[in-house]
Amino acid sequence: MAITKERAQALIKDIGFDSIHTLGVNNEVNLLKDILYDDERILHLATGTYSNSKNLIVATDDRMLIIKKPLLNKPVIIDIPFDSIDRAFYKLGIILANFTLNSDLGTYFIDNLEKADAMKFTNIIADFLECDEEQEEDDDSTNSGSDVIEKLERLASLKDKGALTEAEFEIQKKKLLK
Repeated sequence: MAITKERAQALIKDIGFDSIHTLGVNNEVNLLKDILYDDERILHLATGTYSNSKNLIVATDDRMLIIKKPLLNKPVIIDIPFDSIDRAFYKLGIILANFTLNSDLGTYFIDNLEKADAMKFTNIIADFLECDEEQEEDDDSTNSGSDVIEKLERLASLKDKGALTEAEFEIQKKKLLK
């Protein structure tokens, strides 16, 4: 599961954050090497307020992470897989934005995000949800096609055994193929 510190820094640099220290979350960034999978990519990261404290918010190609490393306590890592997310949206304020994430695991409210960051996180999740819906539609059409084939095979078997006449078989076949 763990990656090297250099790999984590390269992933961050790949998305354009070459001066990550300006975000003020060095402890959280250093934890990424222990949190990210070998084949995982960072899509976006930013700072925001979650549960009344500054956190590192990370979108990877598989999940959202909310990371807080208090000075004297154990790190708090909230791992939200994309396939558990139902909805994400943002609300723009005068200067900053709020981002809300609804998932099977709970609802997460992240405040004080830059407007562009809130929009980016929302778009990443929307893209995933859209791809997921398309996959479900493909699965449904594949399943319905295989169901028809199975039913046709059963009808043919019944006809071969003499349980259906040729005319009955043709009627049932036409119904299935509509």
